[in-house]
Amino acid sequence: MKSSLQKELWNSYKYLPHLKVLELCFMENLLNTPDFNGLPYLQKLKLGFCSKLEEIHPSLGNHRSLENVSVLSCYKLRILPPIGQMEKLNTLMLLGNPIELPEIQVNMERLVNLTLNRANINFLESLIEECYTQVETVFYQLTSIVQKLNVKSLRKLNLGGWGLKDREIPSDIGELSNLEELDLGGNDFSRLYFSLSNLTRLRLLCLTRCRSLVELPELPSSVAILEADYCYSLNSVLNSHGNCKKLYEASLVGGGIIVDGSRLLQSMLQGSDIGNHCMILQLEGVEIPKRLLPWLVSGKTCRLQLPENWCNDFSGFLMCVACTRDLIPQKHIRIRMEQMMSGGLGMDSQYDEEPWTESADDRRTWVGFVSFDLLKHTLWWDETYNTLSFSFEESSFSLPEFHNLCSGFGIGLVPKKIGIASAETTSKCSPAFSNYSPNFRIAHDSVSALTISFNNKSYL
Repeated sequence: MKSSLQKELWNSYKYLPHLKVLELCFMENLLNTPDFNGLPYLQKLKLGFCSKLEEIHPSLGNHRSLENVSVLSCYKLRILPPIGQMEKLNTLMLLGNPIELPEIQVNMERLVNLTLNRANINFLESLIEECYTQVETVFYQLTSIVQKLNVKSLRKLNLGGWGLKDREIPSDIGELSNLEELDLGGNDFSRLYFSLSNLTRLRLLCLTRCRSLVELPELPSSVAILEADYCYSLNSVLNSHGNCKKLYEASLVGGGIIVDGSRLLQSMLQGSDIGNHCMILQLEGVEIPKRLLPWLVSGKTCRLQLPENWCNDFSGFLMCVACTRDLIPQKHIRIRMEQMMSGGLGMDSQYDEEPWTESADDRRTWVGFVSFDLLKHTLWWDETYNTLSFSFEESSFSLPEFHNLCSGFGIGLVPKKIGIASAETTSKCSPAFSNYSPNFRIAHDSVSALTISFNNKSYL
């Protein structure tokens, strides 16, 4: 039910044994929920933006069939019933609610997705002061919850938006060995004071909007996606990525200028299965383009002379864009690839290339890699090509203010055996990790031209 004006769902007790999903959203007058004993086979409960909801019936905590519970932005709700008896619960999401955190028992063996997030919520003016005074004690509640969690079950944990400071992130997180996604964004710590080395299955780490962050933690070798956008105090990646062999997407934009991004790029290109994959790197600053000269040319079009046996000696194309305007994280990047006749070089003014030179407006860098293995099935692929032209394209649906963001564009080949440094690329892509690779697709395919499209996985 959505946008209904009633104060309660129905009068008195009702027995509805066949109801499996109950969603109550934008019900401005709703004061309480029904007795859940009358809904014995309910599997999913969602309460969202019910601004006057003050109470959830205590029978919720004893429910045996619920698998998914979401409570989103119910500003007057203060207490959630203890949920220790919800033995089938696998997803609990509490987002933007000024409530006491629930009691979680150790017998919740199926809980795999826990979201306790206060980020991006516009509280009612009367509640702002009250909500933020809770931050002083909330980390004790978070620590208690994390300590009680069954470490064999939890795979996704979101503790974003609380404003937690140094040493207030529960260190027990480092022992959740099956964790695959960890979101600590929107907190105020300068660094993590515990190791992530035991998180050997961690795929995604989000530190976005950690404005005091000055140092990235050492990343486990399993990490595939790193999000650290709008971290204003961060300007170096240091040795955080030394063990990363599966890092396919990293975004560090909107914050400090990263002075050693080329080290991160080198590490990503040395990944164990990069020869069968694609990758995206977004950074604040243009340190990488300056290191890749003379690869970059001014404008959106460049050409690449292919060496003999290029498809066997190299693993893929490396593309670099220097941006004069803000490259928003969710923006689509499209690259058009066409064969050029070698005899026509220099005859078309379109390819009278001028080297890229840095200007005061250059802010960000986008780097993409696509392996040959992802292109070999296309109609366009031809191992006899000797010269290709590449064109950078903004997506057709991007806003006008984001047009013409490209000041420099360049293409290179990544050697099969050594990447930028030395690393053997012989292993095949793991199906588990493919779920955390960037969104890459063939937008157009013909004998004469190929258009490929990149889009950040985590922002879809």
